[in-house]
Formats: sequence, structure tokens, C-alpha cells
Amino acid sequence: MPLGYLDYASANILWLGFVLLTFVLCVYVAYRVFLTPYGMNGLVLAAALLLVLPMTSRVFRYEQTTFLLLLMSLLFWHERERPRAGLWAILAVFVKPIMGVLLIDLLARRQWRGLSVAAGAALALGAATLSVFGAPVFMSYLFDNPMLRVAPRLYVQPVNQSLIATLIRASEHDFSAAPALANPIFLVTGGLLSLVSFGVLLTLREAHRHWGIAILTAYALLIYPQTLHHYSVLLLVPLLMLYQGYRETRRGLLLVSLFIATVFILMEYSAFSANLLVWAAVIGACLCQDRLALALTATKRARAA
Repeated sequence: MPLGYLDYASANILWLGFVLLTFVLCVYVAYRVFLTPYGMNGLVLAAALLLVLPMTSRVFRYEQTTFLLLLMSLLFWHERERPRAGLWAILAVFVKPIMGVLLIDLLARRQWRGLSVAAGAALALGAATLSVFGAPVFMSYLFDNPMLRVAPRLYVQPVNQSLIATLIRASEHDFSAAPALANPIFLVTGGLLSLVSFGVLLTLREAHRHWGIAILTAYALLIYPQTLHHYSVLLLVPLLMLYQGYRETRRGLLLVSLFIATVFILMEYSAFSANLLVWAAVIGACLCQDRLALALTATKRARAA
């Protein structure tokens, strides 16, 4: 039943219940996808990570949809090789446009069946929305969406932790002279971020293509103009991927655990800095793994010769 049919108190209780449900599902899916080798300890670890994550309390406080986005992201990663990944991607996009990077990941990995499922689901959801709300509302959402005309004040509020907002707060951008997105410093830094992110993404070896979602998630949190601080909950996926990739040795486990702790502490003071740090770590991990793979290949060829 749509919440609009209920009184405020009842609707609020129902919505809070839904937020709590998505939180619980995130804990369970994170455990199933990344931490099952640890048994029940893995489930406890998944719950602890999400509870200690600084932005978790803010998601509950503001009653946001961020846990739903995280759940879709976890399911997408789990089923990344299956056509159903396209369904999770498009559902996430319908909740928040920032999740469009999941579609980019499908495209980069040439998952055509997943993209076909995404297209079919988008058409079905669009048709359902059109039939329920009517053409005027549907068209206004597409062509007069508030997301396309952001008020300048959103860029100067600390809640906005995107690259553009961080630069504007630091440089005192003159909105009367030029739009926020025309800020020259943003164009240069954003361009460099894009160049590095997509350069690494498109040159990943086949065995490392699954890192695409980690690169794109961290990149989206930086480049999306309306990244609010609680969006950083989405960093759980790249952080768990780093944990999964480096937990095999004591030294690796210690280093990745210290890194996650550092990200969590930093996030408390600056979500932007935490997003940037994770982006740099993921890019570094991808470059190191590709270089190691090339070195091993060269060694094998030399021995064969």
C-alpha cells in the first residue's frame, strides 16, 4: 500500500520498518557474498562492520533509502555474471541515479544479456509508472526533474560530500558568473578522475574485471554532484572486496583491517576524504594485481623458452 494513503505516524513507522529490514538484509547478503568462510563469526563481522560504519546512524536518522541501494549493489556483485544482475542494476537506478555506474559496469564487461534484462525491466517499470501516475507526471519526471535543477545552496552545505561541492566550499565559487558544474578546477580534477578510473577499468585483465564495480562505486561517490554524506555506506562493497582479496595472509589481513579502520575514522570527519581514499586504494590494488599477473605470465614464458 502506498504510504500516501496512511497518516503520517503510521506511514513513518512502516517506512522505518522497511529501512530496518533492508539493513538486516544487507548484513545477511554481505555475509553470504563475502564472509561465509568464517561461519557465524562472518555474520557477526558483517553486522559489526555495518553497525560501526559512521554513516549507518545517519541513514536511520534521516530515514534514507541508502540501505536499499547497498542491498542492490551487493546482489548485483553476487550475480554479476548472470543476466539477473541487470535487474538489480536498473532497480538501483530507479531509486537513485548515482547507481547508473552499475550499468556502466555491465557495459564494460560486455554483459549483453544483463543489459537486455535491464532494458526490459526499465520498460516494464516505466510502463507501470505511466499507467499509475499518468503521462503529465511521467513526462515531468523525465524532463523537469528536480535533480536537473539543483539549487546552488546544496553545493555549499556540508552534507554534500561530492567533489564539486568540496571544491566550491573551498574556492567560494561565484554562482552568478557560472554554473557550479562549469567550475574550472572541477572540470580538470573531475576529468583526471574520469580518465584514471575508466583507463584502469577498460584495461583490466579478464581475471580482474570483477573489480570494476569497486572502481565505479568509489568514482561515482566522488563525481556525482549530489553525493550526500550517508551515501558513503555504499563503500561497504569495495571495502569487503579489498578484505576478501587480502585476507589470506596475516600481513594482508592486518593491513586491510587497519585500512578499513582508517576509512571509518576518516568518514566521521570527511566522507569525501574517505571516498577518495577508497578510490585510490582500489585503483592501486587493480594496478598491482594486473602488474603481478603480467610478471607471472612473463616468468612462465621465460621458463617455457
